[in-house]
Amino acid sequence: MKEVFEQIWKSNRWARSGKYPKAGAGSTKKYCKDLLEKLEPLVGERVFIDLGCNDKKNWLPEAFTESERYFGIDIVEDCGPNLVCNILEIEEWKRHIPEGPKFFFIKDVLQHWETSEVETWMEQIIGSLEEDDVLCTINAVSDSEERSFKKQYAPIKYGRKPFHHDYGAKVEQVLQDWKPRRREVLIWRKVKA
Repeated sequence: MKEVFEQIWKSNRWARSGKYPKAGAGSTKKYCKDLLEKLEPLVGERVFIDLGCNDKKNWLPEAFTESERYFGIDIVEDCGPNLVCNILEIEEWKRHIPEGPKFFFIKDVLQHWETSEVETWMEQIIGSLEEDDVLCTINAVSDSEERSFKKQYAPIKYGRKPFHHDYGAKVEQVLQDWKPRRREVLIWRKVKA
């Protein structure tokens, strides 16, 4: 995984035209304006854990990124995360996270993983959520029933593999078919025992 994302980053794959930040068009303030309006009330006073943060300063307000409550994690060192590690290794990075209720945010990352990696990660991350924690996943979606993984990319849609079950969480759709490209914004909360 590290080699794949380092190659994407070094080759400017998502920003070849020069019009966009290295993380691509989906990481601009204009693109993410309506998303931020939906997420800010959910984040509240929670610690904001940005999983796959890449060049976060492009679209997140400085109030998030400059706060002691913001923590960026990425596998690519050059993009300036607080912690460089494999986000599949949950126990490795959770030791470094500040205390308190958390908002785990993973934007446009899961669709670059194999189905088995997503399923394992979702089980682990949902299992590790505390009562006041929230997980937000944002994924490119497709109407296809099949998830064909080509060139390190495969759309994900809730209700289909790898999101074919709720992993023991309550799921809420915040935005469906979020434009300009089709995205599904899902909020996952651990089901209270």
